[in-house]
Amino acid sequence: MTVKKRFLAVEEYVIIVLFSAMIIILASQVFTRYVLSFTLPWAEQLTRVMFVWITFAGISLAVSKRMHLRVTAITMIIPERWHPRVFLVGDVIAAAFGFFMAYRIYLSMMDIMARGQTFPVIWGMPTWVMYLPGALGMLGFGLRMVFINIVPALRNWSGMNPESDKENDTIDHF
Repeated sequence: MTVKKRFLAVEEYVIIVLFSAMIIILASQVFTRYVLSFTLPWAEQLTRVMFVWITFAGISLAVSKRMHLRVTAITMIIPERWHPRVFLVGDVIAAAFGFFMAYRIYLSMMDIMARGQTFPVIWGMPTWVMYLPGALGMLGFGLRMVFINIVPALRNWSGMNPESDKENDTIDHF
């Protein structure tokens, strides 16, 4: 198994494991609240952290599977020969947004790390843990936009790669 395949597998496993754990914790919370008449004070915050991790891992994974959202309404009003250029501009903007957000989230995370903040009811868990998936997910989003969409589009546009990149499996890319 190549490094690229392992990286994708790790992301998928993280999502599956965290989602499964989240369901178990929330089901336990419902059971303890309505059957045993007490609540687990840490359950809500922990599942919120897990949800953030799942969301940002999914953002990056969606790009690798070419399942990210793209506004295509403009292609209805412009000639078809311009579609690849419009998509390229959109992908460059999306990648730039991903890198910008990764940087801003990283700065926020470092500020929180410097303060030493922890969650009030999750014993000793630092709050920067909630920001780490944002920085990693948006960085992965930006990098994957570059390597999966922008670089192949530029190669096709410049004539370096006359074949369509659509036949390539997403595993072959970052």
